[in-house]
Amino acid sequence: MTERAGFENDRGTSSDEHLLEVTHLATEFVVQEGVVRAVDDVSFYVRRNEVVGMVGETGCGKSVTVNSVMRLVQPPGRIVSGEIRLGGRDLRTLSEAEMRSVRGREIAMIFQKPMSSLNPVFTLGSQLIDVIRLHRSVSESEARRIAIESLTAVALGNPEGLLARYPFELSGGQQQRAMIAMALSCGSRLLIADEPTTALDVSVQLQILKLIRQIMDDTNMSTLVISHDMGVIGCVCDRIYVMYASRIVEHGPTEAIIEHPRHPYVIGLIRSIPAFVKDVTRLEHITGEVPNPINPPSGCRFHPRCKYAIDECRRTRPELVSVGEEHAAACLRADEIPYGTDERTSPC
Repeated sequence: MTERAGFENDRGTSSDEHLLEVTHLATEFVVQEGVVRAVDDVSFYVRRNEVVGMVGETGCGKSVTVNSVMRLVQPPGRIVSGEIRLGGRDLRTLSEAEMRSVRGREIAMIFQKPMSSLNPVFTLGSQLIDVIRLHRSVSESEARRIAIESLTAVALGNPEGLLARYPFELSGGQQQRAMIAMALSCGSRLLIADEPTTALDVSVQLQILKLIRQIMDDTNMSTLVISHDMGVIGCVCDRIYVMYASRIVEHGPTEAIIEHPRHPYVIGLIRSIPAFVKDVTRLEHITGEVPNPINPPSGCRFHPRCKYAIDECRRTRPELVSVGEEHAAACLRADEIPYGTDERTSPC
């Protein structure tokens, strides 16, 4: 028998271990056609010294979720409900001035297009040093030393020379490494990486992923990685949250999600990715289209695309229920659907 899965039912963990804990978060945008609930009753957590992934197709609400955590959602968007706790403190209760001190100092964020985050008219050194001095009470010479150490930590050669370069003089991989170095230099407790490999060449993506994992292991910094690519998430994360149409539909340890998915969307997602299927002739695809965010389907939002859907799926919204150790799925038929025992290959 399944039970409703909340934080209190995650065995072997407690809220004291959670660096970041988001509960019942809802964020919406008022547009001409109506109201878009981009994040709908989303709850998740990141433990201390843990790498967590959030995955889903474009438009599912991943980036809006992390922008809500950072309180970067601007009108016509707004957070309408939920709590966002960092180390037990609710970030929604902070003033904007207090929140500015949290950004960078306690939570660092790197974006999918590093060039858009670096000012093209200033050298990398001036930007790194300014950020360090903004968040740490150090002299300019000390900030320069920290900047060089941070660039060295992300395996960028000739760090002293790089400080004198402008962003356009760096490759995409170097820019992304520089953004990671900037996050490290502030001594943040949590790193949020939003699509950190999307703008990079395939040959560079794995290098960046392994770098993020290595740095997290070396520094004990907690990390939340956002991606539409399950291969990326499976390569670097300890646990995974899967989003579909603004909601979490499954979450659990990476191995459990990849080898024993229990939600039909996640099963289809896994079986459609060559990196996870040993025999590529068995690849599947998910039929149908992503639902209209202004007028989503009733009941389970995946039911129009689900081959296992029954009448009850069209009427009843499924809650996340426990299907294993720290593993939950939002499916009315989670105990009935054959998830298979296909042999998986490593995406890394």
